[in-house]
Amino acid sequence: MPPRPNGQLFPPPDLKPRSRVLVMGVGGAGCNGVARMTSVWSEGPPVVAVNTDAQALAACGVSRTVLIGEKATRGLGAAGDVTAGRLAAEESLSVLQDLAAGCDLLILVAGLGRGTGTGALPVIAKIARELGILTLCFVAMPFGIEGDRTRRVAEEGLRQLRRHAGAVIALPNDRLLKLADESASLDAAFGVSDGMLAEGVHAIWYLLSHTGVINITFADLQELAERSGGSLSFAHAEAAGPARVASALRALLDSPLLERGRLLSEAQGVLVNIAGGPDLTLADLQGIMGQITSSVRANAHVSMGALVDPARRERVTITLLAAESWQEERQQQPAAATDPGDRAEKPRAGDTQPELGLGELKPQDRGAFGKSSPTLINGEDLDIPTYIRRGIKLSFER
Repeated sequence: MPPRPNGQLFPPPDLKPRSRVLVMGVGGAGCNGVARMTSVWSEGPPVVAVNTDAQALAACGVSRTVLIGEKATRGLGAAGDVTAGRLAAEESLSVLQDLAAGCDLLILVAGLGRGTGTGALPVIAKIARELGILTLCFVAMPFGIEGDRTRRVAEEGLRQLRRHAGAVIALPNDRLLKLADESASLDAAFGVSDGMLAEGVHAIWYLLSHTGVINITFADLQELAERSGGSLSFAHAEAAGPARVASALRALLDSPLLERGRLLSEAQGVLVNIAGGPDLTLADLQGIMGQITSSVRANAHVSMGALVDPARRERVTITLLAAESWQEERQQQPAAATDPGDRAEKPRAGDTQPELGLGELKPQDRGAFGKSSPTLINGEDLDIPTYIRRGIKLSFER
C-alpha cells in the first residue's frame, strides 16, 4: 500500500470527544444561571435554556432556547406552581428527549422552590435516566428570606429529584452569601450564586473534555455518582501568584460549601482535579493531595486528576466533589419504564424466603385464640404462630 500524502500509512482514527456534555438551565433561576455562565466562559459545553415563560426565555440571552408546556401554561410561566411545571415537562416529553439524546452527561441547572424548575427537573432527570444518560444536577436552594413555604417546596423538589438523577449538588444560597460582601446589592448576591454554579459546571466540563497528565475520566465521575447515594458536595478554588497553592487550598478548605471542612472530614468518596500552568510541580500536587487526604476519613476512596494548561501560568485551580456515603455495590439503574417508587422492596442480604407450598396463609386468622384478647408485644400478636406472622409457607415434600 503506498504511503498517504501526509506520510501516514493508515489514516488517523475518528476520535469522538472524551465525553459529550450538555448543560440545561431549567426555569427562571436555571436560565439566568446558564446565561451568566455563557457570558463569562471563553470556551465551554453546549448550553440550552428551558422555560415555561416565553418572555423570560426570549430575554435570557442564551442562543438556544426551548419553550415547554405551551398548552399547560400558554407561555406565561408556571407562576410558582410546581404541578404546572411538571405538566409542562410531561407535555413536551418528546422535545426534551430529543434534546438529551446523544449526550453522555446531562448537567441540569435550576433553582428549587418555585414552579418550573422544581416541577420540571425531576421529569427531565427521569427522561435522561431512561435514555441511559448520567445526570448531574446543580441546584440552588432558596434564601431564608424567601419563607418557609418556599423552603418546604424546595426540599420536596430535592427529594423527588434525587429519585431520578445520578447525583445532586445542592447549593444553599444562604451559605453562598458568606462568599459575598454584606453590603452587596441584591443582584450581586444572586450573582454570587450564579457564579458558583458557573464555576462548578465549567469545572466538571473542563476536567472531562481536556486530556491531563493524570486523567479524571467519565467513568470516575460516573462511579462517584453511582456510589454516592445521589448526593454530592462541591467546592472550587483558584489562586494566582507565588503563594497560589497555599491560597487555593485555604480557600477550598474554608469554603462555606464544605461547611468550613466539615463535609470533607465526613466524606467517604472524593474526586479532586488540579489544573495549573507549565510551572505546576510534583511538589505542588503532593502538597495539595496531602492536605486533602489528611482531611478526609482514613479509608476514603480518593481519585485525583492533574492537568497542565499553558494558559494557566502562575495559576492553580482545584475542583473537588465529595460523597458523604460510599456504597460498595453500585446502584443498579432501573428498567426504562419502571419508576423507582413503583418497585417492590427487594429482600435484604441475610433474609430467607423459604419455598412456599401450602397456599396463601392469612395472619389475620388467630385460630383457637380468635375469641381471646391478643398477646401483643411490639405490635405483634404472639398468639399467631411465627411462620404465619412472617408469611412463611411450609412445604412437606421430600
